[in-house]
Amino acid sequence: MPELPEPRATLRDAPAPEPPDNRKPAPALVGRDLPFPIKLIPLTSDDGKYNRPNFLNYYFGKTDLVKGPEDPSSFFDEFFLEAQDPATKHRWTYEYTVASPSGLQSVMSEERFASLYFDGPLVIVPRWDIEMILHTVTEEIIKHYGETDEPIEPKIATISGDATPTGQ
Repeated sequence: MPELPEPRATLRDAPAPEPPDNRKPAPALVGRDLPFPIKLIPLTSDDGKYNRPNFLNYYFGKTDLVKGPEDPSSFFDEFFLEAQDPATKHRWTYEYTVASPSGLQSVMSEERFASLYFDGPLVIVPRWDIEMILHTVTEEIIKHYGETDEPIEPKIATISGDATPTGQ
């Protein structure tokens, strides 16, 4: 018997294209993608010294700026604020730990810390409120801006804890 030719592949035989993966989260927006949510004092110069830096961008380590944390009354995250000296165009990033009291308690419980020590700037707010967080941070930066010839760059915030109380 003669051999039959191999059947030709048709479109019906091709695998269906995979649907787009809707489970992938959209990339988080950062501050430069959004209108600045608080009013700042106007940028002014006196003899070449400015009253504040330009604020270029802000974002959290884990929290989406638009959605906020899962539980607004209990959060703990690192907050970054990029700034630029208007005269020199030098850029730097301020880093803060921002949390609510119950967010701090959650971290202590989850990590079994008996205490927490922060060697960098810490901002405590009663609940998630990006305007309050930005206002607190920028107000403190502006208050101290220009006190030295160089912008003051804060230490990087680190968290340390010990699950065993001292003396035991």
